[in-house]
Amino acid sequence: MKPKLFIIGLLLIGKAYAQETIAIDDRTATNEVYHVLKSDSATLQGKYTRFSRDLNPTPEIEGYFRKNKKDSVWRYYSGSAVTLEAFYKDDEKVGTWTGFARGMERLKYDFANNKLLVFFPTVTDTLFKVTATTDPTLIVERKPIYVNGMQALVNFLKKQIRYPATSRENNKQGEIIINVMIDEKGNVTDYVVAKTLDAMTEKETLRVFGNLSDMWIPGMVNGKPAATMVEIPVVFALDEPRGKKYRPDQVIVIGGVSERYRR
Repeated sequence: MKPKLFIIGLLLIGKAYAQETIAIDDRTATNEVYHVLKSDSATLQGKYTRFSRDLNPTPEIEGYFRKNKKDSVWRYYSGSAVTLEAFYKDDEKVGTWTGFARGMERLKYDFANNKLLVFFPTVTDTLFKVTATTDPTLIVERKPIYVNGMQALVNFLKKQIRYPATSRENNKQGEIIINVMIDEKGNVTDYVVAKTLDAMTEKETLRVFGNLSDMWIPGMVNGKPAATMVEIPVVFALDEPRGKKYRPDQVIVIGGVSERYRR
């Protein structure tokens, strides 16, 4: 019976994406291969794949679009290993999402019932300050969870943030704080600058945060999914830290090269 159900499921998916499409291979510019409607080239429809810059044949991301909205199963990779299997319907997170580390389940969340089934946090997952958006005095019983792990988020920031040349020349050093606003469905609604340094470092920091994947599990307040705010400090420093103690939750950007300081 199960093989029949599987075949029926494939037929239904095939029917959903059966409209005439055109494949666009844009690997040289954006590392993407995707499909658009033949009748409307602005509408994503069908399979989507994004590859890494090193031209690894294994994709970083693969999934499906239906009328410009994420739909069906999406898989995220690190090397050749799947790190996340996620499900969408009309751009909404649905079903049970599963995150993996070294081939083992590290996270499993049921979006239909708002239930965390499996979670093995790392130290980095616990570092960042979180408050309830509606009332900062409320206790956040469970912090929002970045599905690929906060270490992956930090690594992304380390890799992407660049020290603006103008800020470096003007000896601008210090901390920027970005508040990541996450709603009760786990969607990022905004990136808010809570503390700034100068216009160029602020612009660069917001640029990189804006490229983060929108993959969060909502925080919990009073036993229910709730809107929360995650505070992420980014420090711009012209020299390597020598003897200076930065906090473990700070992402350190040194003269154009980002580093996460570890004591």
